[in-house]
Amino acid sequence: MKENFDGIPYEDLPIVHIKASKNNTIITVTDAKYQHVTYTSCKKEGFKNARKKTTIAGQTVGVAAGMRMLRRGIKTVRVK
Repeated sequence: MKENFDGIPYEDLPIVHIKASKNNTIITVTDAKYQHVTYTSCKKEGFKNARKKTTIAGQTVGVAAGMRMLRRGIKTVRVK
């Protein structure tokens, strides 16, 4: 794919890996070469035990991951 997104070729976009299970939500961000950039989960955001599996916890993790990426200057990503 030769298309540019915000001036960045598709192959060079950072990748967001989302694992949403019934008990937890984990979001990991890597660069195009799969080097770890940042990570967040429900537990890291302060949710414990049964509260980790709520929709509010998953939404909070998504917002927190987005804010972490913006602080690092990442505005466009691809999602797996």
